[in-house]
Amino acid sequence: MFSRHAPLYGCFLGAFGITFSYGTSVVLTGVTAKIISDSDPRISKLLLKEISAENIRQNLKDYASHPHLAGTPADLQQAEQLKLTWLEQGLDRVDILGYDVLLSYPKDGDPNIISLVKECVYSIRIYEYYDVGRWCDGI
Repeated sequence: MFSRHAPLYGCFLGAFGITFSYGTSVVLTGVTAKIISDSDPRISKLLLKEISAENIRQNLKDYASHPHLAGTPADLQQAEQLKLTWLEQGLDRVDILGYDVLLSYPKDGDPNIISLVKECVYSIRIYEYYDVGRWCDGI
């Protein structure tokens, strides 16, 4: 779906979307608007039509129904299930990429313990009020 060269393409788009003349930048009119605009509004409508609250509910239930700690076989199994689902839904290609991250797992006989040593360590107000106009006057 996305190329590994996507950051490179972004750099070229940025470089050619702005031209420089004697140290001052000149923005090419309409280039950035075209880059960030929807290419075809029908595609957006089609995508939004396919989103279903029931599908979201079912996916959340399926993926949160069992633990899958990062880097464990259960995590890989969930990644493989997600890959299969995406392929069934029509994606051309889905890759599961490995990476090395230093993770600290608790030991079986010596679990990590979190304990409360003081009744109240820090408290904050639930809501904070501020004057938006005070921060936005210069805009």
